[in-house]
Amino acid sequence: GAETFRPALGRYISRFEDSVANSPDFFEVIADETNEPDLTTAFRSFVEQSGLPLVSAELQCRDGETPEVSLSQSRYQPLGSPIEESRRWTIPYCLVAASGDTRERVCTMMSEQTATLTLDQFETCPDWIMPNARGAGYWRFTMPDAQWALLAINFGSLEPGEAMTAVDSAVASFEAGKLALPTLTAIANAAARHDERQVVDGAVRAYSTLYRAVSGDDAARAGMEAEIARVFRPRLERARGSERESDRILTSRLESFLARTGNDAELRDEFARAANAYVGLPVSGEVRGLTSDDFATALAIGMQEGGEPFLNAMLASLSDIDDPTFEQAVAYAIGQNNDAALLPVIMDLSMSGQLGTRETYSIMSGQMRQSETKQQAWAWLQSNYPEFVLRIPGQRPRSTPRLAGGLCSPEAVGELENLFAEYGELAPGYERALAEARESIGLCVALEAERGDEIRSYFAGLMPSETAPDDSN
Repeated sequence: GAETFRPALGRYISRFEDSVANSPDFFEVIADETNEPDLTTAFRSFVEQSGLPLVSAELQCRDGETPEVSLSQSRYQPLGSPIEESRRWTIPYCLVAASGDTRERVCTMMSEQTATLTLDQFETCPDWIMPNARGAGYWRFTMPDAQWALLAINFGSLEPGEAMTAVDSAVASFEAGKLALPTLTAIANAAARHDERQVVDGAVRAYSTLYRAVSGDDAARAGMEAEIARVFRPRLERARGSERESDRILTSRLESFLARTGNDAELRDEFARAANAYVGLPVSGEVRGLTSDDFATALAIGMQEGGEPFLNAMLASLSDIDDPTFEQAVAYAIGQNNDAALLPVIMDLSMSGQLGTRETYSIMSGQMRQSETKQQAWAWLQSNYPEFVLRIPGQRPRSTPRLAGGLCSPEAVGELENLFAEYGELAPGYERALAEARESIGLCVALEAERGDEIRSYFAGLMPSETAPDDSN
């Protein structure tokens, strides 16, 4: 904690004032000053090697014996990751175990591959465990599905930091092939009801992670949209009725998520009408006011709903609205076009110089992320890369491999490598971005191969039936 670490840090600075110190000196002083000699090993195990530890925790309760939690550590590895090296950390590890109103924090210094925590505070089996107390530990965790399910049931008892790390670890466990999809959605749905905005944001990210797998399947997409409405609409109404600043921010976040990923017809109509009024198109009836929080969302939905007529009106309004924020929002909105037939017009516009060089990159980035346009945009980029790279600002060329990070096919990796084998000299320093894009594509391909059908089948089963009673589903 800060109350221990800050004074120790001050004494480290004082001890080496006007002299030289290296990282081992730092680790040693902090360990001495905090009276925790194992911290030197722990610090070095995290600082001097790459990767992130995954701690597997399993609560074990046997008749007549003290409850225990079996722990094992490994390097976190999602499906499709090329990671092969083993790692071992010295982890200052703490978990929470709870029964009823009793909540206990239990800690150990985990230096071996496996460890056992004895829960001496409990005479009987705890109701649930949270394998990262306070969410303060730099690791991900996984558990058997049944214990994840108990955590979902008791999610309201978690501190905000614990709730955030629980969602993150659940998504990571699913992406590593270790967690069932219904268990993941149980955690995400519990997080959506949480009071803290950052926890609800985690639930939004969980559903957004799954969306790519359903975007091309009508039944699965309809099922996910229905589930998003069921889970997040009540939280939106709660946020709208609150006076907290964090809930004002959350309201904007949820409206955007429900309108775009959830395809909420009412919200989309509200945003589209507001965007039309803003760029000077005729609108009848009342129009919602736009704030800085929902400005970009409204223009993006206006673009998707209005197509080329909206695009022309938005471009015409650029000469009347002298606002850099509006210019950036316009570029973002154009990039959110989801009509493949309009892509040639948009590419001509982005290369025409009518918009700025930053906007050229932003538009291409957006079109490479839209499921309806990304393949056509990728083909255009491969054919026009030399001209495109001349249109973007000086530091952006090195980032251009990241434009392909949203692709999800084995062929895309080869196409990306061929593109930069031919034109890499036009983007000095591109190698890191290329490696990141290659990994992103590989992870997507592996997740799709392993779990894509499972995701689509699950959400297709949630698709509302036209003949179902109103209170079903």
